Amino acid sequence: MNTDSSLKEINFTSPVIVRIEVKGVVDKSYSDYLNGLVIRHYTSEDKIRYTGLEGEMPDQAALLGVLNTLYEMRFPLISISVNK
Repeated sequence: MNTDSSLKEINFTSPVIVRIEVKGVVDKSYSDYLNGLVIRHYTSEDKIRYTGLEGEMPDQAALLGVLNTLYEMRFPLISISVNK
């Protein structure tokens, strides 16, 4: 159980900073379509291409919209981190 006091400040309408990693290459032209997230491409030590998406989400509804879009585009989710 997380006892971090900053959790008290997070709710459905809180803006948050996110970092999402998905397997595959998301074209950088999709940034506007993905709520303006910055898109960067990486290659793992095993030569597997993946994409990091970073930026601020105005609320959890926007984050869910981005995750749904990535799902519909068939990009497997590797990780997601959320910071206030």
